[in-house]
Amino acid sequence: MRWLRMRGAWLKAPGLLPPKLMHCCKSSAAEDPRKVGLLERLADLGRALITTEAELKHLRETLNEVKQDVRMLTADVQEVRERLVRLETSREADLARLEAQMARFRAEVERAETRLTRLLPTPEPPPPLSSGE
Repeated sequence: MRWLRMRGAWLKAPGLLPPKLMHCCKSSAAEDPRKVGLLERLADLGRALITTEAELKHLRETLNEVKQDVRMLTADVQEVRERLVRLETSREADLARLEAQMARFRAEVERAETRLTRLLPTPEPPPPLSSGE
């Protein structure tokens, strides 16, 4: 009887001959199917362990790359925030400067209107029209 691995479980497969074992595994275990099954299970577990180790290594490398990308993005976001603060400050300064210029212009217009009203003589009312002429 031979043990077969099927979907995470080991099943007995009656009628199947054990595979030919390599010279390193030839011993009394070759005659005992339970020992052969155990060796196969250990070999499968060893292969699974090696595969899992390789996958873990790959995942660690990927994680390190992602961490580096996140650090770079964090630095970029910080730079963008600092630039935004500088732009907002500059915009507010420009707005204040513009409002001050507009206020000076309005004051100049008012002074000019006042000067003009003082310099221009007041118009005399037109003479009354006579009814006979």
